[in-house]
Amino acid sequence: MPTREHDCDHCRHWTFSAAEVSGAESLAATLDALPEITRAARERRGLSVRAAGDEIGISFSTVSRCENGHPVDAEVAAKILRWISKQPGGDQ
Repeated sequence: MPTREHDCDHCRHWTFSAAEVSGAESLAATLDALPEITRAARERRGLSVRAAGDEIGISFSTVSRCENGHPVDAEVAAKILRWISKQPGGDQ
């Protein structure tokens, strides 16, 4: 959790721990790689885009857009990452 640099109610100067910064950088890197990660996970499982969408709980067109590098919202990214983590060979 961020901490205030000084105890001033109206001031919004925050500092972050190294772990918080590292975690944010790791999340950003994962989201940047989401298209490749998604395609690799789907292909490793031998699924079509439509079948992957059914398993994830999103439309096949959203899977396709993600794999082609179009941005997805946080809820969709979370669904995809949960699905990937449940796959054989995925990080548990």
